Amino acid sequence: MTNLEIHEKIKQNNELIEKALTPGQFTLNNVVAQLLKENMDLQNQCSHNFVDGYCEYCFKEKE
Repeated sequence: MTNLEIHEKIKQNNELIEKALTPGQFTLNNVVAQLLKENMDLQNQCSHNFVDGYCEYCFKEKE
């Protein structure tokens, strides 16, 4: 998977997570947990290009 594909997939996952969560209320369901795990797996595949402390592709924070 290319960095651009990783970027788009994480962006899509984050949009789904935002729709699944209710503002001001903590909710963790299986769908959200799976999407967060998928984001972590995608971040591990990314070759990272950090800009201002965050990868421009996978949004991972520079350690």
